[in-house]
Amino acid sequence: MALGLIAFIGSIITGFFLIATVEGVASIIFLIIGWFAFIPLASEKVPSIFVAGAVGFYALMGMAVDQPGNIIFNYPFKYLCSANSTMNRDTVTLHPLPGRTDIIQDFRCFDAKGNTVKRISPFEMIAVRFVEYLVIAYVFIGIHKILRKKKI
Repeated sequence: MALGLIAFIGSIITGFFLIATVEGVASIIFLIIGWFAFIPLASEKVPSIFVAGAVGFYALMGMAVDQPGNIIFNYPFKYLCSANSTMNRDTVTLHPLPGRTDIIQDFRCFDAKGNTVKRISPFEMIAVRFVEYLVIAYVFIGIHKILRKKKI
C-alpha cells in the first residue's frame, strides 16, 4: 500500500514537471480536452453566453497551464523578434522560499553571435497563448457544428 501511495504521489509530481518543462505535453492534453469538451457546445440549443464563458475559461486555462507550448504554438513568438534574430525557449527553475519551486518559461531572441537581443515578456507570452486558445476553441466548435450538420 505504501508503494502504491509513493507511486501515486510520484506520478503527480512527474506530471506537473512534464507539463511545466516539456514542450507539447500540456498542448496535447489541452487539445484532447478541448476537442471533447466542445462537442456539446456545438448544439444550437446552447446559449451563446454559455459558449463564450466556456471558451473564455478554456483560453484562460490553456494560457495558464500550457506555458511551454510546442513548436507550432511557439512559432508566433518569432514575429516578436527582430528580423536577424532567432527565438529560443528555456525554463528557469527558482526556489524563492523553502518548499517552493517556480518554473518560469524564458523566451529570448538571439542575434547571430548568441547575444540576447530581446526577452519576450511574460505579458506577451500569455497574450499570445490566450489568443491561440481562443482560436482553437472556436475552431473546435466550428468543426463540431459542421460534423453535426453532416451527422458524422
